[in-house]
Amino acid sequence: METPEFIRALEQEIHAAVAERSQLAELKNTDNSSNDEDPVVSFIQIAFKTLYGDKNWICAEDRLYWHTGNHYKHSPDDTERRRIANFCNSFVVENEQGKKSYPYASPSSVKKVLEWAKMRTGIEAELLNPPGINCTNGIVRPVLIGNKVIPRLDPHTPEDYFIYEPLIEYNPNADTTDCDRLLSCLDRPQQEILLRNLAASLDLQTVRKLRGREVKAIIAVGLGSNGKDALRECVSIIYGENGLTSVSLADFQLYDEGRKFNLAPLIHSRVNWASENPQTSRIDKIQSLKLFVTGNKLHCERKGKDHIEFTPQAIGLFNLNETPSFQGVMKAIQDRIAVLEFKKTFEKNPDPNNPQELQADPRFAYDKEFIRTKVAPAFLNKMLQALNDLIEVGIDYECTSYLSIFVQKKINNVI
Repeated sequence: METPEFIRALEQEIHAAVAERSQLAELKNTDNSSNDEDPVVSFIQIAFKTLYGDKNWICAEDRLYWHTGNHYKHSPDDTERRRIANFCNSFVVENEQGKKSYPYASPSSVKKVLEWAKMRTGIEAELLNPPGINCTNGIVRPVLIGNKVIPRLDPHTPEDYFIYEPLIEYNPNADTTDCDRLLSCLDRPQQEILLRNLAASLDLQTVRKLRGREVKAIIAVGLGSNGKDALRECVSIIYGENGLTSVSLADFQLYDEGRKFNLAPLIHSRVNWASENPQTSRIDKIQSLKLFVTGNKLHCERKGKDHIEFTPQAIGLFNLNETPSFQGVMKAIQDRIAVLEFKKTFEKNPDPNNPQELQADPRFAYDKEFIRTKVAPAFLNKMLQALNDLIEVGIDYECTSYLSIFVQKKINNVI
């Protein structure tokens, strides 16, 4: 580099430093937070302070989220790059002669600021969607006092890393009429199995600590309009349509074959309810499903991302049209899998003499607002009560037809 060019470059760096200090002084004058001790000296620090200092941000799994007041909302990298680029493009440096320049208007500056923002706000992915339910009027937490679970409504705070928007209001006195109609698709003993397994999702770590392997994977079997999809929709709304995932049995099979990408959604899932599953044979041979059910570590890979090891904190339900075949050891299957048969169907004109036919209500299938306001609040209350029952007495699986199904399959195989 020739001497004049070197001098000009040096002057530009000096003036950039002076401009940064000037902007620092302005930021300090407008900053009303006396507890913020972060230094703001370099351009990257100024950019971070300006772009990310006005609200709470977190970064998990290389994804940025900002706190809206009641949850953390994802802000895609493309959105952030545009914001940062606009800031870099407008960051002017003026020399002593009054000449202006824009030394940070470059892709490299944008990349550095984005990387720095993610580093400064990073948290562990397993902290997302903590125990409890995020509701519009606060966070419902199941508090264990002795062997009793007491629901507690807490205000929203930035320290609660829920990444789903709350959709329902917590109302401990919600009308149960429509919720009871939906649950009538199962007999009472089967209702208890379903509700107590779903209730475990409210604080699965505590349930496992106190009840061991009480929670199982539910295979929901049945044809026609039997209520499975409406129940799933209700639970999805309770979890803000984000805390519920749909990893299928086929995805678990692919994991066993070495393709670990499809299990990534389970990292921050609380309920995995797959509505579409192939008629997979040998469910009892899917090793990753067993690990998932018992809460053992799983691994996931994402394109262009580092390998991640995580402990699943979700319960599992899988819808099937027909009962799958089991050929493994009975004890191993019974410890992990329960089959719920949805034998009843919702009909437009049900036969009054047929207890297996129920009066259909199209709102269960097509009206999300109805589910959100008339069904989900009462369903949440039933989950909270079911969690208390689960902690206190466990889950009675005797009513499941699993044993007879298994024996019949064995007989058929022999024949």
